[in-house]
Amino acid sequence: MTLIALTLIAAILTASPDAAPLAPQGDWTVHRIGGRCAVSRSYGGGLALILRQRLDGGRVDIDLVGFKTPPIRTTPITARIATLPDGRQIDGTLDALLTSSGPPIVEVLAMDDPLPDLGAVSTLAISIGRDVPIPLAIDQQAAAQDMLRTCHDALIRSWGVDPAHFAPLNKGKVGGRFYGASAYPADAAAKREQGRVSVLIEVSTAGRVDQCRVVESSASPSLDQATCDIARTKVIFTPAKDDAGEPKAIWTILKMNWVLPR
Repeated sequence: MTLIALTLIAAILTASPDAAPLAPQGDWTVHRIGGRCAVSRSYGGGLALILRQRLDGGRVDIDLVGFKTPPIRTTPITARIATLPDGRQIDGTLDALLTSSGPPIVEVLAMDDPLPDLGAVSTLAISIGRDVPIPLAIDQQAAAQDMLRTCHDALIRSWGVDPAHFAPLNKGKVGGRFYGASAYPADAAAKREQGRVSVLIEVSTAGRVDQCRVVESSASPSLDQATCDIARTKVIFTPAKDDAGEPKAIWTILKMNWVLPR
């Protein structure tokens, strides 16, 4: 089952099942955003929906393009998105407001349970600010998920890894425990450097990291290196298992978000 994570700038409102959903214009289009695989569809009027695969392949995030958003405040703003026809709802908070030469993109992250597989969903009803929920019709979900899977497999191969030997940490095939907190690299702290790092690691049958390399940089060489150092020395993984229940080596993505202490 594909896990969909959602968040957005919005007030808590109940989506109305009576509103006519906006129909997509054209088919899904596959492309890369920040090195990650994504598919998108336009809904006219500058509105678009993006499904963006995480590097570890375990979840898909939803980004919204061209939606009106309230001003960013210091207090987190809660979002609510309803899935129809089942009426499930998911709450979240704003993760980032991405801007470029085009319309704004609201990037979203879930607070609680992720949405179910999109195959059971026909409409996403999105509440933004105090406006009436905007329902977006979605179809061709299987095609969208196949496009993401094909793109992500190609990305894994570009790292020199067979997709059959790759598994996301949050799928339960590879589990990890972190022992203690690593000291923030002194030179990075002095330069006030922080950021997110994603590293590709090979976990051995003994649960140790044999290889590590950066696939998403924080733009700080010290933080990037420290992430691999921690992966090799501070983390013990539960090895993946083959069909016979025997430990096997696996590749996966380990992410670390470096934030300067307050």
